[in-house]
Amino acid sequence: DFPYVKDLLFYENTEERGEATMSQIIKDHKKVLEELARLIVLEEECAELIYSDPAVVKEKKAKLEIVRGKAGEKFHVLVIGVFSSGKSSMINALIGEELLPTGFLPETAVLGELHYGEEKRITMYPRAGKWEGGDEPFDLEELTPEEIEKYISLSADDALNAMEEDSENRIDAKFEKMVIRWPLELLKDGVVLIDSPGINDPYSSDYIVNGYLPQADAIIYLMDAQAAYQKTDVNQLTIINETHELRNIVIGYTFYDVVEPKYAKKPGALEKYRRTLIAHAKKHSDLGEAAVHFLSSVDALEAKENNDPEMLRQSGYEGLENYLGRYLVEGKGRDQVLNMAKTIVSQARMMVKSAESYSQAAQQDVIKLKENAVRARKDLDKIRDNSRHTAEDYRMRLESYLPGARRMTEDCIYGLAERVDLEGFEPETQLPDGPRKLWPFGEGGARKRSKAIQKECQQELERRLNLRYREWSNQTLAPYLKKAVEESTRAIRPDLEQIARDLNEVVSMVAGGIDSDNGDASNIALGLAYAIVTGDWFTGSMSAIYGKGAMVRGIAFQAAAGAAVGIACMVIGVPITLPIVVAAAIGGSILSVLTDNNKKKVEKIKVKAVEALRKSYKEEEARSSLRKKVDEIMANTESYIESACSDMENALAADIRETENSIQQMIDINETDQEEKQSRMAACRGAAERLKELQREAVRLCGTYGIASEEVETTGRKIV
Repeated sequence: DFPYVKDLLFYENTEERGEATMSQIIKDHKKVLEELARLIVLEEECAELIYSDPAVVKEKKAKLEIVRGKAGEKFHVLVIGVFSSGKSSMINALIGEELLPTGFLPETAVLGELHYGEEKRITMYPRAGKWEGGDEPFDLEELTPEEIEKYISLSADDALNAMEEDSENRIDAKFEKMVIRWPLELLKDGVVLIDSPGINDPYSSDYIVNGYLPQADAIIYLMDAQAAYQKTDVNQLTIINETHELRNIVIGYTFYDVVEPKYAKKPGALEKYRRTLIAHAKKHSDLGEAAVHFLSSVDALEAKENNDPEMLRQSGYEGLENYLGRYLVEGKGRDQVLNMAKTIVSQARMMVKSAESYSQAAQQDVIKLKENAVRARKDLDKIRDNSRHTAEDYRMRLESYLPGARRMTEDCIYGLAERVDLEGFEPETQLPDGPRKLWPFGEGGARKRSKAIQKECQQELERRLNLRYREWSNQTLAPYLKKAVEESTRAIRPDLEQIARDLNEVVSMVAGGIDSDNGDASNIALGLAYAIVTGDWFTGSMSAIYGKGAMVRGIAFQAAAGAAVGIACMVIGVPITLPIVVAAAIGGSILSVLTDNNKKKVEKIKVKAVEALRKSYKEEEARSSLRKKVDEIMANTESYIESACSDMENALAADIRETENSIQQMIDINETDQEEKQSRMAACRGAAERLKELQREAVRLCGTYGIASEEVETTGRKIV
């Protein structure tokens, strides 16, 4: 029925899969999304035929518009790596032009987003008050690496000054981001490439990269194949895995063209080296060996400039682009299609049910109908009271978790210093060897080197404090709050189900005994409960649209990301360095250890740094800062709980409102003259039949992705 999806990647013919380019893969997937968006437009037209109240039609269409917007969503591919790992060179190779500046010193100081555009254009977005030219975005006049470099790069002097051991310099970027619009086929169907600042360079803020991670649909982590899997790479990959709970990482080993000649005369050595790099990558990615790519950006750029497909294949970029296309469609794309189809089916079922109720009501005697409506509204008042009591019960249950949240927060924050040390940390600064270590003075003397090591220890301790805090927020507090919402929702589930039955019986009473399909999750509060407990946002019939708080958005994030980090970021905010600064003077006489061997001396400095940190945590000024941090976390936690309660109240209120609207519409239809009534009913019946066909089309379309009809037609009757 849908011949344009016959080449999609979900078919069993793996040879055809391998031949598809990333651009074609994304293009075919976008066609499927466009077809789903067309079905949603048809549903909106059906809503206009079924509902007479413009406000109701507007509300129905608003739900569907949110889902239809999914068809235009972007695929964000974040490129990460230490500075000089070849990120900008990779972007140049992918777009096929020498556009971004590259070099051996750290180059990119701002985030760069590449979007599709019919005309080439680069727009700079200044940070407020940071750029002498003002705060308004502006376009570059020249689209050259030299022109771009003026705005996104450091001068060599700035970079080298920032590298000085005793430097306090940390470059504060003048621009928030650079947006490049380019007529590149690869970007045409929604792919956005993000060139990030280098991780762990002397001046960039790693939080810029880490803050973007939750938005990424795919992550490409680059390592220089000549010196891959160094300490910095291991640390950053560990942060991505443990703090952000992300293991969907595509690994690229760059400068592979430099590595290959070194092993040319050693049979088997190159393959052994490749296997070692693959093994390292698989420690941090769940995507398997197919997600590991060996790349030559120089060769890829030349291949694209000269239209040389064989050279492009040998550069590793053909395989990378094809894999990336498959990953985006099979991963996020499959969920995207399933979620849109679920909403089409569930909303269609709700509207068919309404159409049948109105048709049944139209056949009743108008006096009898109004008598039934009076009784129904009295019952509705009782249901409204029950809804209020249920919402109050929900709030009481959720708030009972707050004391536990405070206890665990205090335990974490006050005990952080005891949970961090410098085990395994090796400072970059080296102590002088030989006779020079007996002379403490001067630029290369032992005193200044020791001071530099102290500073590195302080920075590493702050980093580890922050990491522990973020790990705790993701792995302890967020699951606790998620559990609180889930358990509280399960506890009120019987009440929600009873309210759903009562509301359906009220509609049935007015309609004249039509089957009310008791327990169907078309009721908004019950659908919201299903979404909360299962994490299945769309199966809840988009009912959480009625909730205006942050809790529901957290559930949506959960369903998309499948990790508790969504709630953690919402509750606690973007993790920040704790307000505890290690004392500059670590203590102990440097001269007393000048004659020790360097390794022992470094260990002593590390021990002193840890002791100073733990001592600082016991000082009153520090305790005051810690109490403020606890209060801040609890304020956000209470706000989260309040949002959850507000969302449930809104959902229950929306159920009442929908039922009131249904009763009034049944009366309005019955009071019209016979000719208009017949016309309205014919339109309702036609719309209902059309909606049933739309459901079948949505299910068939999902079948091309290997999605079973049972997955699409789940309506949330059961909350496991």
